[in-house]
Amino acid sequence: MNIRHPYHVHMVYSYVSWVERYQGTVPPAVLQMVEAVKQGQHLGVDLRQSDDLDQLLRSPSYVLGRGLLKACLPLYCAYRMSA
Repeated sequence: MNIRHPYHVHMVYSYVSWVERYQGTVPPAVLQMVEAVKQGQHLGVDLRQSDDLDQLLRSPSYVLGRGLLKACLPLYCAYRMSA
């Protein structure tokens, strides 16, 4: 798979979004869900390879862009609310 729009990863493409690596402990419910998918308990659902996502998260340009968006988004939202 290919991530074509790395700053529009939400299902609502009119909003800016990004991905960040999860740093916490994986919740037991997530582990159970992954195992259920692996065992074929959810027909038509496959686990997605994440090589492209890992590459994106290591990209210096993506990290910089994400940081700029995170810094500027509150200003943009405040501007839109005042208009």
